Amino acid sequence: MFNTRFSIRSKIVLGYLVIIICLGLSIFILSDRIDSMDKEIKFITNHDIEVHNLSNQIEKQVLDMVSGHRGYIISGEERYLDPYTMAKEMWVADYKQLFQLVTDNPSQQTNLDAIKTNIEQWIETMGEPIIALKNENKEQEILSLYKADTGKVILDRISSQLNDFRMIEKALTQQRSDILNQRNADLKVVLFLILLIVTVISLVVSYVISGTIVKSIKQVAKTIVDIASAEGNLSARRIVITTRDEIQDLGEATNQLLQSHESQNWLQTGIAEVGTAFQGHSQISELAQSAITKLAYLLNVSHGVFYRRSEDNLTMIASFAASGDVHSIAGFRIGEGIVGQAALEKRTFLLHSVPENHIKITTGLGQSSPKSILIVPIAFEGKIKGVIELASLEAFTPLQQQLVEQTSKTLGIAMNSVVTQMEVQRLLEDSQALSEELQAQTEELQQQAEELQAQSEELIAQQDELKASNDSLKLSEERLKRQQEQLLLSNQETEEKNEQVEIQNAVLEKQKAELISATRYKSEFLANMSHELRTPLNSLLILSQLLADNIEGNLHPKQIDFAKTIHTSGSDLLRLIDEILDLSKVESGQMIVEMEPVFLEEIKDSLWGVFQPMANDKGIDFHIHLEQSLPEAIYTDGHRLRQT
Repeated sequence: MFNTRFSIRSKIVLGYLVIIICLGLSIFILSDRIDSMDKEIKFITNHDIEVHNLSNQIEKQVLDMVSGHRGYIISGEERYLDPYTMAKEMWVADYKQLFQLVTDNPSQQTNLDAIKTNIEQWIETMGEPIIALKNENKEQEILSLYKADTGKVILDRISSQLNDFRMIEKALTQQRSDILNQRNADLKVVLFLILLIVTVISLVVSYVISGTIVKSIKQVAKTIVDIASAEGNLSARRIVITTRDEIQDLGEATNQLLQSHESQNWLQTGIAEVGTAFQGHSQISELAQSAITKLAYLLNVSHGVFYRRSEDNLTMIASFAASGDVHSIAGFRIGEGIVGQAALEKRTFLLHSVPENHIKITTGLGQSSPKSILIVPIAFEGKIKGVIELASLEAFTPLQQQLVEQTSKTLGIAMNSVVTQMEVQRLLEDSQALSEELQAQTEELQQQAEELQAQSEELIAQQDELKASNDSLKLSEERLKRQQEQLLLSNQETEEKNEQVEIQNAVLEKQKAELISATRYKSEFLANMSHELRTPLNSLLILSQLLADNIEGNLHPKQIDFAKTIHTSGSDLLRLIDEILDLSKVESGQMIVEMEPVFLEEIKDSLWGVFQPMANDKGIDFHIHLEQSLPEAIYTDGHRLRQT
């Protein structure tokens, strides 16, 4: 009955129609799922990274306010208020933008409100009041506010809240990533189900259709079964149809579907692999070499160059398969050549039909000219960070170009992160170098002060001798006056002695003038040295205090201890300089001793912080041991004891 109503042609048309409908639905479902996954990836890339960047920016602006505020309080110079004022205005805009980004998370908005409240509280209770007190020269009230430690408590709370905020966002990002992975797994299951359904339908159609098309139907069915059992590896699976009919159309449509899925899978896998290669680098050159090498292997290119931007110049810092050819240019200016133009216009250039006199790709068997060159700019927040140039013996496909363009965005973020890390390391090294230089200058100053002290003591001794001689001469003069009546006959001899006395008095006046001149020169020298030493020493104290506070939380405990040691030694040195530069103490040889209880454990910790790093550098074991019989504290001048 069924055979009488439908011809073979009708059955074939009906069978192909069913298969085409199933394939169309599968393509629609797969495309929809892929689009959904792509949107999730873009959301994670754009939203989550922006949230982290803005939270870091707010924390940086808080640190700028604190740094400028402390600089002004310590130095009293208005220029230190510039970063404070600028950060005070900028953090509000970043806060509003960040608040808008987390509108989908009320709890995070609540956390941001708390952060905002604490920042405003710090500005109202510490920032503005202390600046006002500084303007009124109320140092004692400023000291009272700092002793209350209210500002540090607020800053610690802000830092903790920002860390908690970022931890929550990181957890949300991980949650979205897990959901995306689950959807990817579900997509594979859906793909297998679709392939299974198509296989079943194909088997039914092949069972119904008879005649000359049975062989082709079995071939299609066998191929689809093989694809269904390939466990997601479709790279070598394609349907091959020799007949020219509707079955061939079905095979081609299936192959296109597999090709599309394979291309998207390759693109996502490539982006993930390149992103992994960007991690764990502390130098821009290492990051650039890793990036250009990874892209070269993924795209199967034969030559690559990485240019980094420095002001208006692009400098080559990494390459792949470089041959030392004269055509390889080590740098460009912005707008110069195709590389410079790509940086200027912030767009990709794809060159075909490369001339023979261009760059040569060299192997052990000879040299070849590339067929295609791809130039892609690297940007972060709209600013060009570098340019990648790739040369291949084959033409670049749109999929390869898309991979490089998407990778450049992640690379821009990675470059900015490495630059920030390098800047923090440089500041720490500069602080340590400044401390060593100041220590050397201090030792030289102390030596000069000792020489001046010796000269001053020698001049004082000479002055005492002159005073004694003057007293002796005065006694002789009085004796001569008493004997004047008795020595009238010796008047000439007396006049000669008077002349000698006058000569000695002139010598005394000359030596007195020389002593006054030497004292003036010494005072001028000490005043000049006071300015030269206090300026770098105050800078050292500010920098070491900022490092010791570790507001950004990127220093380990040992580095914090080093910074505290630098600050403590610098403070002691500043007090020592104050005493050396006190001319009255130098001349009189006296200093005020302030007796107070001094705890031996504190002296031990102070000596350990100063000499332990020096001992480690020289490879010497350094230990400090206090006998149990010693008292807990002694009564002496703690500052003089630490100097000794």
